Amino acid sequence: LFYEHYDEAIQALCPDYTEMLSLLVDAVPRPAQVVVDLGCGTGTLLEAIGQRRPEIARLVGLDHNADLLSQAREKLADQPEGRVTLLERDLVKADLPEADVFVSSLVLHNLGLIEQIELYHRIARRAGTFLQFESVSGETLEEEEERWTYLRWWMGRIGMPVRLQELAIEHIRDHDRPLALSQHRKLAEAEGLDFRVLNAAPGFAVFTASRRA
Repeated sequence: LFYEHYDEAIQALCPDYTEMLSLLVDAVPRPAQVVVDLGCGTGTLLEAIGQRRPEIARLVGLDHNADLLSQAREKLADQPEGRVTLLERDLVKADLPEADVFVSSLVLHNLGLIEQIELYHRIARRAGTFLQFESVSGETLEEEEERWTYLRWWMGRIGMPVRLQELAIEHIRDHDRPLALSQHRKLAEAEGLDFRVLNAAPGFAVFTASRRA
């Protein structure tokens, strides 16, 4: 049932989701011809890139969940034949395809630290740019508390009952493993990538790691 309402759930739990995703799409470098979405889910990010960046020749999505990929196929059915490739793969274990740009949306916080370190390493060997819209932890206890305050405000604004808000936050605390932006910077710079934050709000950010010229 959760996967049937996946898009609605993501937007309910992610303040400024549409704006953050739009910023990521705009940041895809103009010369890019092959863009790979890691953990593409229902294909929302690939759909946005496909619609707004018609010059990109190939869009590739990787996800381990067959139910989400089925929704992605429906969402991307109107793309030109041969432009989109969707692969059922575990991004932690699978070989990554060659790409000009890797993108991801709300994926890496599901991985452990070692898995994220290894993924940065693999991406740095395959592409010039890695763009992310990601859940991030606070750098301090005060910033971490601000993160939860902001999320509660957002869920209240969209009309989520208080009891459901608390259950959602409990689930996030128990299952998510987000890094702070400073940790993402260290992982990127360890691979020789320049790191830049494009936008940040309490608990979420859009940032890029790109190969140095």
